Amino acid sequence: MNSRPSDTIAFYIETVLDLQLIDTFSNKTFDQAVFSMTDKQNINGVQTLLSCLKKHTSVELLIQTREFLSIYMICFFHNDILSTKKNETEELLYEKCKELVYYIPEYVSNNDTLEDFDIDIYTKKLNTFSVLFSMWKKKDKESQKKIYLSLYLDYTDEIETFTQKANDINKFEYYKQYLQQLLDMRDKIKNCLIQLVGQQEYDILETDGLHPIGIFTKNSKHLIENYLIEAYWNIFKTNIQNKTIQDTNIITKLGVTVKHYFTHIYKKNEDKLQKLYNKIDFIIDKILQTQNVEDYIIDLIYLLYNELIFIQPTHSILSKVEEKLENIDTIDDSIYILKILMKEYNTYVIS
Repeated sequence: MNSRPSDTIAFYIETVLDLQLIDTFSNKTFDQAVFSMTDKQNINGVQTLLSCLKKHTSVELLIQTREFLSIYMICFFHNDILSTKKNETEELLYEKCKELVYYIPEYVSNNDTLEDFDIDIYTKKLNTFSVLFSMWKKKDKESQKKIYLSLYLDYTDEIETFTQKANDINKFEYYKQYLQQLLDMRDKIKNCLIQLVGQQEYDILETDGLHPIGIFTKNSKHLIENYLIEAYWNIFKTNIQNKTIQDTNIITKLGVTVKHYFTHIYKKNEDKLQKLYNKIDFIIDKILQTQNVEDYIIDLIYLLYNELIFIQPTHSILSKVEEKLENIDTIDDSIYILKILMKEYNTYVIS
């Protein structure tokens, strides 16, 4: 607790130190850190420091409250805010942020009192950052505008695709949480763009319908696909409660999917396909009609496993499946193995 007289520079510096801004920004995700930029306690603490600097320094103070908090954002999230391959201005900006973040803590650790703290030097350093920050924003505004717009359009495209996939399997409500993450991110991007260019220019940009430049990468798209896959298997697991099938359509579609895999692999080998179809139909019917659900899921696993041996006998996944097959204790174990095999078979379809 700060017990110094409230009219001293030491009081205000300790007030900011009490905010623990380094911990606040360094121990959070990027989204959490952005939220900290609007935290009233952080804003009020910085405002008290800047007010004191204006009162005690002989140097005109240029920096604003949110600019001050941006120092911490850039220091700890420089690759997100600037770029991984920084130009000269970005590198200078990043180095200045690192200096300012640790300037007061290092002074405190090396000195017994704050009364001798040179606020003019500190204010000049803050002003240097403010000028660099303004230079970077002006120079980078056009590229930021293009990136924000492209991100917004790409997220819109992914939201439409994701919604269609969810509706196709009649599980929109289950996928709703994942869809909401995309919607929230798109709203954040939209707000950033509006803050950058203003509402009027944003409306013009949106109306022009500029084409995305591919900011939504293959890795991002792969992440969305993984959401769908994990959501499906969560649905599958919860669908089997007390050895009773809650939704028969999920089991039926599982059989259809397995048939689709083999159809793609064996193509015109009709005799082979018919034998596999008969086995799949038998197993699916048993899963739907019996209380021994787990036994017949294991039968399906062995069907997939044995065919994979035939298709690719040296596949590295076989040893992993064999090890898991020897240690099946619960229905969760069976579903886990089934998921591994289905994921592998899917590669034959999309390759």
